[in-house]
Amino acid sequence: MRNSTVRLIVSITVLTALATACSPKISNFEAKPRHICPGDEVELIWEFTGNGAITPTVEVAGAPNGSVKSPGSAKFRPTKPMSIVLHVKRSLRAPKKAQQDIEIEPGTEVSASIADPTAKCENGVVSSTKHVNSFGGLTITMIGVGDGNKRASLDVTRDDPNNAGATVTAHVTPDQTSRALAGLPINGDWVISSPLLPGETCDGPKPVLPNNLIVRAYAQCNSEGQP
Repeated sequence: MRNSTVRLIVSITVLTALATACSPKISNFEAKPRHICPGDEVELIWEFTGNGAITPTVEVAGAPNGSVKSPGSAKFRPTKPMSIVLHVKRSLRAPKKAQQDIEIEPGTEVSASIADPTAKCENGVVSSTKHVNSFGGLTITMIGVGDGNKRASLDVTRDDPNNAGATVTAHVTPDQTSRALAGLPINGDWVISSPLLPGETCDGPKPVLPNNLIVRAYAQCNSEGQP
């Protein structure tokens, strides 16, 4: 009877060990860093046992989306807050899940509209100048177009304080941000321009441009050193 009990305990122990060995396992899943400025690079690293798939809440170029092999990694540049979930499965076993949340520092927004009454129209281009004199000491990291913009593209031109008489121009669209002005101070004149649309003309009344056509400048948001 004792031998039977011992064999039973051994069998249960072996089966438990086999079940544990066959269960899905996540050894590592991390995003570095998790707190960033818009457009900063994030590296996602994963390692697991089983069949894995990664699902992001926001689609970002370079970010994995779907089945992945272990170990692995990917680098991408989020511009919006997002979560990334790793699902690991194995037949007849309880699945495992891990999640990484990437937080975006909202930064400081500077807005200027080419619908401003002082806008100019010449040579097929309408433009407006916005003078900013605030946020002392902060610098630009990225610019983009505000939601609701109906025009295909616009250019933002700034004087280069490091090169007298020189200017730097960033070309942006509703779907594409720019880092061309990164490092320049927010304070100064923002010259925003856009080509005329079909049917618009500089002759006679100035074209009516949408009030929601704005440029956003994210101030340096000190992401370094955050966990």
